[in-house]
Amino acid sequence: MIAASKTQLVVRKLLVYVALLVLTATLLFPFFWMISTSFKPATDIFSKAPTFIPRDITLEHYRVLWTETQFPVFFKNSTIIALSTTFLTLGVGTFFRIVLPLSAPGIAAVGAFVVILAWQEFTFALTLTNTNEMRTLPVGISMMVGFRKVLWGQLMAASVMITLPVTVLFVYFQKYFVSGMTMGSVKG
Repeated sequence: MIAASKTQLVVRKLLVYVALLVLTATLLFPFFWMISTSFKPATDIFSKAPTFIPRDITLEHYRVLWTETQFPVFFKNSTIIALSTTFLTLGVGTFFRIVLPLSAPGIAAVGAFVVILAWQEFTFALTLTNTNEMRTLPVGISMMVGFRKVLWGQLMAASVMITLPVTVLFVYFQKYFVSGMTMGSVKG
């Protein structure tokens, strides 16, 4: 009887791990496809038989993105807006000498969260900007989708470039997110 219950427990754990593995693979597949497509030559992007891993790796989409488009300007504008919004938000918020050391994980979590939101903000940037010199990354990327033509390689390269800084930031600050969320729930 004990052996049967241990076997059931092992089977349940195995099923949970398999389900989590399938869910993780499903959630990560779009990011894998985005990265893979950004390194494919145009012929591979539009081939009838899609390939998961590029046969010939090319950096051409990144080169065109950084040298022949307004992407560097959009990148600079998004960086300025994300950082200034973060510092303004943190500057306006609870900076007291006693409170600051106690709330550092929460402030770090809020700061990282604000950077992520400001970095990907689309609606205000689209509404309030009218020249390429003022546009941010999300607006610039949306302009790569034309009426008759979509620059898929450059669009995927831009998507990788806009996702990478936020992902690195999130991985670095993830411990602060966890401690910031649990900070208010601990009595003591």
